[in-house]
Order: sequence, then C-alpha cells, then structure tokens
Amino acid sequence: MVRLPCSAPLRYVRDFRAYARVLTRVDPHADYASGFEGCLLRPASLVREAALPDPAVLLECAGPVRRGSGHRRAPSLYVLWRFDRRRGEWCELARTQAEAWEWAVDLRGPAMRALGQVQARAAAVQVRDLEARLERFGCVLDEELAGLPHRQQPLFLAGLADWVAARLADFCQVGKGGRKSKEERALERWAGAGGRRVGRVFRTPGISRGLAARPGARQGR
Repeated sequence: MVRLPCSAPLRYVRDFRAYARVLTRVDPHADYASGFEGCLLRPASLVREAALPDPAVLLECAGPVRRGSGHRRAPSLYVLWRFDRRRGEWCELARTQAEAWEWAVDLRGPAMRALGQVQARAAAVQVRDLEARLERFGCVLDEELAGLPHRQQPLFLAGLADWVAARLADFCQVGKGGRKSKEERALERWAGAGGRRVGRVFRTPGISRGLAARPGARQGR
C-alpha cells in the first residue's frame, strides 16, 4: 500500500479544505484552473501501488497557508508530486501559492512534463506546425487577393468563407459516425426535386440568378 502525500494539517482534511488528485491528463489549452484530469482522493489516504498510473503524478491542494483577514482570502498551497516506484516514496516536483486559479499557470507545465515529456513536446511541435501551415496559407491568400480588383476581393473572401464552412460541415458529419441526419436527407430530396448541388452546398437556380434578392420575387414550393 502507498500513502498519499499530506502537506496540510489534518483538520483541513477533515474539514474538506484539502484534496489530492492523481493526474491522468493535463489539457494545455484549458482555461483558468480546469484541464487537470484525474481521480480525486483525500490526502494521506492509502491506495494500492498497482492502482496508481505510470507515471504516478499527484496534485495536492493543502489548503490555506494562514488565516484570511476580512474579505481578503488567504493563499492556498498547491504541491505537485511524482511517485518514485523504485524508492517507494513521493518526490516533490513543484509548489506554489495562490488566492484563486493562478496556481494552474505555475503547475500546468511541470505537470505535463511529469506525465510525459515526449507528449508535451509532441503537442508543442503540432501547434508550431499548424501555425506554419496557416502562415503559408495566408501568403497564398494574399497573392490571390493581390491579383483581383479591389471590388472583387470581398466576394472572393465570402466564397472562401462558404468553402471553409462546407469543409467544417464534412468534419461534423464524420464525427456523427457517417450517418445522415433527417435534415440532410430532406436536403438531398429537395436537391433531387430541382435544387442544384454544388459540393456540400445546395442552391436553387433562382437564387443563383439573383431572383431571390428582388423584392416581391415569387418563390417556388
């Protein structure tokens, strides 16, 4: 059995002002103090070593470090631990004090590295790769815009926005497991009855000729 760390006075544990979380994942893009995922336990609890993940990284909230004064909150202590299986003990990685959620700014990076330095590095590489791709796409877009008259550039950008929206709709459809919704089946029936399908976008011949934009224009059933 392995006893979890407890930096807090036992009265804080009894009063539910302290907790321990065995981390399984840390979201690098989460807001504020969210994104620290894992099982919540009481500090100083006994757990089976086999039940701990590998690596075993624990985030401990040890409660306030002193009494507050009036409306001013006292900072709480947060400690990051990693279990050394060879030595059979918890090793402190980092600690910080905070009155609100700012402790997450200090401990998010160390927690990610402790959970898997390769994963953290790979995530950073993926973000840099996406930024580079977006920059290259922006350069191509600027070249295309430069070759158009000024009045046609908003039309080009509007068409590009429709194209991006259609691509996003494809990703949403894949996320549903490839099954067509009732609305999509209705659109396909409508398209077969007179609508013209362009990629993933449905248009009527009347709209393409601008009839729908005329005041008082009659719409077909």
